[in-house]
Amino acid sequence: MGLFRKYITNPWVRGLIILVLAILLLYYGLQLALNHYTKELLQTIVEKQSNGKVKVTLSKAKLAFNPARLDLWETHVSFLDTTGKHEVYSVHFQYLGMQLASLREFVLDKKLRVDFLVAEQPTVHVSPDKNERK
Repeated sequence: MGLFRKYITNPWVRGLIILVLAILLLYYGLQLALNHYTKELLQTIVEKQSNGKVKVTLSKAKLAFNPARLDLWETHVSFLDTTGKHEVYSVHFQYLGMQLASLREFVLDKKLRVDFLVAEQPTVHVSPDKNERK
């Protein structure tokens, strides 16, 4: 106890401990905020880059920093017709993992560039044509 008290009273050690704790708190706080924001951000980016032709819904998203990776669970991707109102086909993934080309582009520039992706249990559903001729 005496040795611990000796180092804690040293202003350099105390400052270093406070700095390390502040950095850790900032890192985990930023990671928590980005994970909360990732789901909305991904849906917005996909809709914007596809000009409203593709919509994504998912139950859970997790963003990892190093390497820049995006993990998605229960992901449903809907591809819409030219009017953007009717679903032509959809793909459902149990798990979809993507390694992003750049974390900065995803978060700040709102661009989704993927180096590679892993899809588990994909299911494709094709909607019947609404304008079938009789």
